[in-house]
Amino acid sequence: MPDFVLNEPLLWIATSQQNGQTTKRTVAFRGMQNNYCVVAFGLKADGTGQENLFSVQPEELSRPVTPTLTPAVPPRPEPEPPIPLSDRRIALAHALEMSRDAENAVATSQKLLDHALALVEATFKVVRQYQDLPEHAVDSIVHNLKHLNGGVPTSSVCDDDNEWQERIRAQREHAHAQAAYNVLSGELAQAKTIAAERLQMVHKKASFICAGILDRETMVLSQIEAEVVQRRAVLRAVSMLYLGDGPLLVSGDTSKILTEWPHHVDDPIGQRMSLIEQRQLKFVELYSRLVGGEVSADLDD
Repeated sequence: MPDFVLNEPLLWIATSQQNGQTTKRTVAFRGMQNNYCVVAFGLKADGTGQENLFSVQPEELSRPVTPTLTPAVPPRPEPEPPIPLSDRRIALAHALEMSRDAENAVATSQKLLDHALALVEATFKVVRQYQDLPEHAVDSIVHNLKHLNGGVPTSSVCDDDNEWQERIRAQREHAHAQAAYNVLSGELAQAKTIAAERLQMVHKKASFICAGILDRETMVLSQIEAEVVQRRAVLRAVSMLYLGDGPLLVSGDTSKILTEWPHHVDDPIGQRMSLIEQRQLKFVELYSRLVGGEVSADLDD
């Protein structure tokens, strides 16, 4: 037996035995009769206002599924709890250590590159010693030919083969030194890139600590302002007392303070940026100390 409730709206899915066409209708459940479900759909056409009742197999009925609407804009995620200041300092210490390692790698790569440059210059100096060797060989051949008056020399007209071998060796060593210099130059460039990225991370972690300290100081400000509001409310209430046949006789300064709320600090035109920079100075100095390696630096130090 189906567990449908009287008058419950249901979905009736029927398949015609003649053409196999499937129809879907929303009907109302009216009860059971001879193991059939009695449902109502529309009104009769005779004007009596009576419902059209149908006997339906229970398996042809089902409860309609309410579609789940997906919002066009996803809900904003819940904000994560703030990271404790101690954890931020640990992250800065780690970033500083990584940055120092990268700086040491740059210094090491620079030293190797300097040695490679010295080797390139030394090998090039040797190569230059043999740069006139081809010209001397040509001059020697010309001289011998003139001396023989067109005859063919019976012995070698070239210089000692040792010089040519030394020239080839010097060129080879210079080429190898230049290739090594190029490799080390690439390694230095990569080391500098890594060092710059890690230094940027140090700056980011230091600014994260400054943000945490600003959060802390703002909470302190919130407590102070709450106390001020409460004290102002109490004093204003007391100022309304009538004692000794009249209101309390307070000074003009008291009346002014209790009636006027200091909404802002006065910033004279022309000095506004200078005042802002002065107010930012403690945090700027704190940030510089953090980047410089003072992981525990704070405003009160």
